[in-house]
This record gives sequence, structure tokens and C-alpha cells, in this order.
Amino acid sequence: MSHSKSEKQRRDLINTMIDNLRTLVPPSLGNHVSNTPHDGPRELIVTEGKRTKAAVLKQTYALIEFQNQRVRRLCSLPAHTACKRHIVLYTPRRV
Repeated sequence: MSHSKSEKQRRDLINTMIDNLRTLVPPSLGNHVSNTPHDGPRELIVTEGKRTKAAVLKQTYALIEFQNQRVRRLCSLPAHTACKRHIVLYTPRRV
């Protein structure tokens, strides 16, 4: 397989996965994503009703962080001590 063909397949897969995330992550989440110094004005631009790839990825990350925080809070309650044995939280490495 040629390099250009395999590269196109890789790009197509990435675009398909971002489109899948676009359907799973609510667009309104963008209003709740905190602004950091790394945020640029172009990151949350919506064109023709479609969120940018950067916005989808940022909102997906924010949703995962939010859900992890909810699980941590629930697991800290006495009635939910059993969940600590069954739930594995994703903890991203900071670079």
C-alpha cells in the first residue's frame, strides 16, 4: 500500500471518529468548557452548524473530566464504597 493511500485512510478514520464524537457530545457543552490561556478564539468556531474538530475534542475532554469528577464524588460517599473496587477512572498524564 502506498504511503499516500495509507495516510488518507488514517485521516479518514480520524475524521470518522471525530464525527462520532460530534454526535455523542452535546454542543451546549462548549458553554461550560473553562477558558485557559491556551484557548484561542478559533477553537470554538462553529461553521454551517458544525463544530470544529478542535471544539469537539475539547468538549469531549471536558465531558470526560466532568464525568470522572462525578464518579469520584459518588465513590466518596459511604453508601458507594463498593464502587471503588469496580470503577477505573481515566487519569490523563500531564505533559
